[in-house]
Amino acid sequence: MKDYGPPTPVGEQIGQMNFQGNITPRSWYEHVGYDTPKRGWKPDLLAITILGEIIYWGKLHYSYQSYADQFGVSKRAATDACKRLRDLGLVTLELRHIKTPGGLHISNVLHIEPMPEKIIRIMR
Repeated sequence: MKDYGPPTPVGEQIGQMNFQGNITPRSWYEHVGYDTPKRGWKPDLLAITILGEIIYWGKLHYSYQSYADQFGVSKRAATDACKRLRDLGLVTLELRHIKTPGGLHISNVLHIEPMPEKIIRIMR
């Protein structure tokens, strides 16, 4: 392993930062995306970001609109990104009917669950 010497002042400051939140392995940019007629392969940055959130939180009860609001995109873009992750086999999407602790019935609540065995394959 190469010795790079002591950390720089900037490196030390970054080392003191407490990063929290989703992760984005580099390999995801090669595996999560789609082909375009003119440009060929294109990573789906929104789908990659959403996958990072899913991995960070585990199984989620989230709506497409919530992702849209969180990442500043349209509901359609968030829906397409989630469906792309599903089509790639990286997550499951399930609409459920739930009852809140207060007794309210809510239909079509989106449950998203990561598929670890598929995600491991794109980590290489």
